[in-house]
Amino acid sequence: MPHLRRAPLGLAPVAFTLLELLIVLAIIGILATLLIPVYGHLRERAQKVQCMANLHSLYVGTDLYVQRNGSWPQIFLKNYGTPEDYANAWVAALDPFGIERTTWICPTIQEMLHGPDYNDPANARLD
Repeated sequence: MPHLRRAPLGLAPVAFTLLELLIVLAIIGILATLLIPVYGHLRERAQKVQCMANLHSLYVGTDLYVQRNGSWPQIFLKNYGTPEDYANAWVAALDPFGIERTTWICPTIQEMLHGPDYNDPANARLD
């Protein structure tokens, strides 16, 4: 069993002073304030990457549609009463090729709306 070292008689045990603890906390606070903008930038960059991945998925889905059918989807705005119906027609046309409803929506908008369930008809929307 190791022998614990004790302070000599008449001397207080060695410990950190209040001033030293406050200095360490101040340094940690300064470092935290320097890192917060970095995390915000990383979050913004991640959303841009997600947007690029969504655009790539849309490209692949439409390319598969063209390869299978020999032409672009024949979806015209004049054939639909509302912009939502028009957007839902595009979703339905590319759905067999693995394009989910959330792929059409910008990640920044999804975050602002707190990630709603887009399969719910009340939340069905496209940007």
